[in-house]
Amino acid sequence: MTTFSSAQAAVPAAPAGTGAFRLAVLLVALTLVLIKMGAMVTSTDSGLAFYDWPLANGSLWPAQMTTEGYYEHLHRIVGAVVGLVTIALVVVVHRRDPRPWLRKLVYAVLGLVILQGLLGGATVLARLPAAISATHGTLAQVCLCAMVFVAFALAPGFAVRCAAPAGQVRTARRLTALALGMVFAQLVAGAVVRHANLTGVLWLHVLMSMVVALCILLAALHAMARFREVPGMATTGRWVLGVLGAQLVLGFATLAARGAGKGSDSASTENVGRALILSGHVLFGALTFLLATLLLARVYRNLVPAPAGGAPATR
Repeated sequence: MTTFSSAQAAVPAAPAGTGAFRLAVLLVALTLVLIKMGAMVTSTDSGLAFYDWPLANGSLWPAQMTTEGYYEHLHRIVGAVVGLVTIALVVVVHRRDPRPWLRKLVYAVLGLVILQGLLGGATVLARLPAAISATHGTLAQVCLCAMVFVAFALAPGFAVRCAAPAGQVRTARRLTALALGMVFAQLVAGAVVRHANLTGVLWLHVLMSMVVALCILLAALHAMARFREVPGMATTGRWVLGVLGAQLVLGFATLAARGAGKGSDSASTENVGRALILSGHVLFGALTFLLATLLLARVYRNLVPAPAGGAPATR
């Protein structure tokens, strides 16, 4: 059985304070809501409810909106809220956190959020070209990944440092990095399927799901079996496996509900059940990416390879 030695990091876990951590968690949660709403816009074919941006029919809140208009406009509003919360987090971290790398990271997150907003506007002004729309959907996941790293850096768990056998740590890092990379590749393929409706990519996406699931399974089980004593590691692993199971079920449900695909009569506001299934699949894909990111962050930060030839002390 693996034993550990543990020590607190020299820098406090969250120099910016508990408020900064909660703000970062709020930002992650709002981004998940935004991804879900964006998926509902695509799944109900509401992307061109308005032909202008950033206003809608020349107004902040147009009168007599259609159902499609509500989906699209609420998506824009949540996007604006995400932008404001990101700015607030940048200000808090800049003023209160002494770590230069974290300041640079939150600036990068702000830049990604701004770019994401501009891409969202471009999809409308250019009348939903598949390339821009798929990029918009993919960049949302990149934003989420970066936000999770920020939230973890501000969390109490960031201070945990546990020494473990170097070979096991290297294996864990390789497995979690592979899992995260495969999830991202699967998200890109999914975005192409949703926005370009390419049958070949759809079946590639389906086949890849089994490989991705295996990579996640190996990474989570290894972390849970070898580093169960590390605070938060087993819990993160269990969440990863639970969300993965739900995502696989939703994937098959999406394949059944997709029918003729985007652009057919099934993609409409009247078929809300179909839209909820498809957007749920997108949401759980984002949750899988979030948890895979957190698992990788824990493995790289919380685990320290023990010196060669020396057994780690019992925790």
